[in-house]
Amino acid sequence: MRNYTTLALLFISCVSYSQTGTLSGRITTSDGEPAPFVHLMLKGTGKGAGANENGFYMLKNIKEGTYTLIT
Repeated sequence: MRNYTTLALLFISCVSYSQTGTLSGRITTSDGEPAPFVHLMLKGTGKGAGANENGFYMLKNIKEGTYTLIT
């Protein structure tokens, strides 16, 4: 019985973890040039990321939903 409980808890942990995703993209200026080192936040979450020198960013472990990106 103990093995089944451990297996069930492991499965629940994996399912909970797998319900997140990654948000990534590229920030550009109005003339299409990369905007390097801009800091982004997901409004109301406290999660954020900085763009690299080419304007690319990536936010990991984001729960499914609708968000507003702010700089």
